This record gives sequence, C-alpha cells and structure tokens, in this order.
Amino acid sequence: MRKKLVAAIMSAAMAKGGTVDLGDQTIQLDRTLAVTNDVVITGGKLVGTSVVTGNLVTLGTKSWYGVNVDSAIMVDFQNAQLNVKGVNLTTVLTTGDNGNGTPALGKENVLTVMADGVVLGNVTINTDAANKSVLYIYMSDADLENVTLDNTNTAGGAGMIVNGGTATVRGNLTIFLGKNSWGGINVDGKNGASEVNFVDGSKVTVQDNSGKGLDAIYVENANVNEVTIKGAEAAGLVRDADGNYIVKTETKPGEDNKPAE
Repeated sequence: MRKKLVAAIMSAAMAKGGTVDLGDQTIQLDRTLAVTNDVVITGGKLVGTSVVTGNLVTLGTKSWYGVNVDSAIMVDFQNAQLNVKGVNLTTVLTTGDNGNGTPALGKENVLTVMADGVVLGNVTINTDAANKSVLYIYMSDADLENVTLDNTNTAGGAGMIVNGGTATVRGNLTIFLGKNSWGGINVDGKNGASEVNFVDGSKVTVQDNSGKGLDAIYVENANVNEVTIKGAEAAGLVRDADGNYIVKTETKPGEDNKPAE
C-alpha cells in the first residue's frame, strides 16, 4: 500500500511539478520515470529493474539524465537532490550524489548530457573498468562546479568529452586518469562547434596515473568545426605547440635563475 501511495505522489508531482521527499525509501521502477515539469526529488533511492531497458529518468521529450539502466544500476538521492527546472529542463546533482559506472554498462559512458541547461555540482563520477568515458557532453551545454571525474579504471576513454557542445567549469575540476585513459578533456569539433570555458577562479587538477604523460585537454577535428578553449591558463593549464593543454608545472621561487649544470 505504501509503495502505491509513493508512486501516486510521484506521479502527481511529475504532472504538476513540486517536491517529492522519498525519505529513506527505495523505489523500484518498472518503467522509465518521465519528468516533464519543474520537480525536486529528495532522499531515497530510485532503482532500475530488469524490465527497464532504456533510461531510468528522462527529462522532457529530447533529453535524459543518468546512464543506460538495467538491474545493476541505481540512482541514489540520499542526502542529495535532483532538480528539474525551467523551460529547457535543468538537472542539478548536488552534494552527496555520486555516479558510479558498473560492468553492466559495458563500453558506455557513465553520464551523457544531451540537452542544454544541465548543471553538475559537488559530484564525483567514476568509471568502472568496463566503461569508457566519465562524462560526455554531446551537442548541448553543461555547467560543472566542483566536480571530480575519475577515469582511473576504464576500457579506454577520457575524463570528459565535449562534442558539438559547451562545458563551463566553475570552482575545482579534478580528473583522475589511468593506464587505459586517453586524456583529461577531449574537445571534439566533429559534430559542431565545441567550447570549454573556465570561469575566473576555476582550477583544474589532473592526477595522471597512466605513465604516459597524457594531455589535460586534447583537441580533435578543429578543422571540421571551431574548437574554443577559454581561461585555461588562469585555471592552471599551459598550451603546447599542438594546441593541446597540459598542467602547468609549479616553479619554486628562484628556480628559473639556477645556473645550467
């Protein structure tokens, strides 16, 4: 009875907009949860079941949140919230909401953004060894604020891919790379103009455990569509001769004046 009541409350909120507090409950979904209005979901867990073969949560008619879902995937809103707001539908992941890839995903990306207005805040997203990239921004715009992208374990991918879209970085962006990683941020002009914008005060930290000296940002297909990187130097990166970016090496006071040995 309680599950039916919760389902009814959620359905009403989906239809009218509003706030749904799941408390400490775990809700098993036997179908995709469609969000078409301004909604705030707090607490609890939404768990995909074997019959959910598409996406766990969809936003509007052209966008989606989360990962391809099967019974091994869970979206946990405990101590966090999913906000869906505005005409273009905006999803906000807040403190305490972490995304973890699983073997069930296979060679997919953990989080794919396909609609404008997505904001990721205070979130850590990890790939499993079976997954590709952590975050993929495809022909859309997204804001990242204090985000950690962990690609240490991967089947081959990047911390973030921006393909035909724009990523705006605020606060700290931390990227972990492993032996199978391709690099930190791949900015690809294949499917349209692509941009990464580091706002004032942002900082990029790359922990490269690959042993390959990977780029913090590497650019592809800039001859197909325009690729723009703004504010990277102020965020701690240095552009190389190939137009890619590496992490700026800290120089100790007086080190530049040491005589050559």
